Amino acid sequence: MISRVRFLALLCLQFVAFACALGAAEHRTSLVLVEFGADSHGVARTQTLVRYHFRNGALVNKEELLTTSEIRFDLDRNQIVDSRYVVTIWGDVVDLTTGKIALKSKGELVGIDKKSNAAVIRVDRTDDRGTYSFSLDTKQYEPLRKPGNWAVPGTRSPNGKLVAAGNFTGITLYRPDGKSFLLGNEFLRGGTAECNSLLSPTFLWLDDEHLLTQRGDGNLVIVDDKGKVEPLVTIPGVEPQPCGPEVRRNDGGQIIYSEGRGDWLLDVDKRSFEKLIWESQGNGFDMEHERNDNEGQSIRYKGAQIDRWPCDIFQVSTAPGLIAVKYRHEGSLLSGGSQGVRVWSADNGEWTTIGPACIAAIVGWVEE
Repeated sequence: MISRVRFLALLCLQFVAFACALGAAEHRTSLVLVEFGADSHGVARTQTLVRYHFRNGALVNKEELLTTSEIRFDLDRNQIVDSRYVVTIWGDVVDLTTGKIALKSKGELVGIDKKSNAAVIRVDRTDDRGTYSFSLDTKQYEPLRKPGNWAVPGTRSPNGKLVAAGNFTGITLYRPDGKSFLLGNEFLRGGTAECNSLLSPTFLWLDDEHLLTQRGDGNLVIVDDKGKVEPLVTIPGVEPQPCGPEVRRNDGGQIIYSEGRGDWLLDVDKRSFEKLIWESQGNGFDMEHERNDNEGQSIRYKGAQIDRWPCDIFQVSTAPGLIAVKYRHEGSLLSGGSQGVRVWSADNGEWTTIGPACIAAIVGWVEE
């Protein structure tokens, strides 16, 4: 009798261990999208935040979280914070777990304060001006009594301590207490007189102490937080775009210089540049940079091509082993071809089609 009890107990333990291992092996993720909702005349009046749940690369269900006409998700990139909150460029906050609006912002998002886990919002209205903080933990919305450089429009350093702001040909650095320091005023950016970005230098943070910018089109330089300027590379024959050349960093960490003839991939360590052929999307995925409206862009995972699709190269989101692309299955984006989203998973090596639907934005992925 005792042996039988021991046998049953051992069997139960083995079953529990197997169930736990099976659960641990499952790859559970969800893709957050925004879909337009049309009225009876076919005019988009609302936007619906939707969550598509995947398990081991297979779509298992769709969850509609919020339909609203109060919040616009389609005007710029949104971000997902703490795998729970969707934060718009305006500072609106939506809770993915409840599907409710946690904050309807009256201003624009400055950034996420990682120390306090709060969205910092700058408000500039006739009836309200100031810098506010919305805690994602306590849901408390209050003015910052000493905003420091949170009150300054500009680009924050990776550690959030410094803010760089451009005006005309100068770049000014703002320290945490709000005090400013002019890094220099020779960071000329060419372009046409019709474009107001001619009045602002192009730059990005390389790290917490160094900026990448230019002294005239094609003459790329590194500037440290003390104002020391160091040449990087010179790209000959640059043709200014209407709004001038631009430096940017993509989701895969590549640093790119865009000008009238095309885009160049910069290697800061090697102090070199080359024509951009493959643009990294992060997590091992890259996409053919040159747009091809007839054949589409080639998409690769870890260097191997997985497919080619006519897709919107500016609406792509990746996670470990997953890529979501906004596609068109007929015509071009300009001719009004129906659009949806296609998802490829390394778990099963297959594509899943969502749509056709009128997709307003791909927000991103959430690990579950």
